[in-house]
Amino acid sequence: MDTHCMRLQVAIARLIRTHRLELGLPQSNLAKRARTHRPLIARAENGAHELMLRTLLRYAEALGCSVTDLVRAGNQLCALEEVQRAQHPDADPRQQNVPRCRTKRETW
Repeated sequence: MDTHCMRLQVAIARLIRTHRLELGLPQSNLAKRARTHRPLIARAENGAHELMLRTLLRYAEALGCSVTDLVRAGNQLCALEEVQRAQHPDADPRQQNVPRCRTKRETW
């Protein structure tokens, strides 16, 4: 997997976790909604599990957003991290704001 794909996967994993927490869902509830198991949610959120499209579709649906929104926000996060890495090479990228994914209930 190339560097951009790896960074995008990690960014999407962070977005899934952030969105789940914003919704106040424990991993077990997200797992139930996504028809999967809690340990897989944990591995996905940590970037330790390569997300297949089918899985990403279920996670997005369970979070009330679309895969397109997750990928778009993931790309934005990657771009932000690139800029921050260039400006502050010693900064921890996990300490920055994460772009929001719009939900089906939100209109932009």
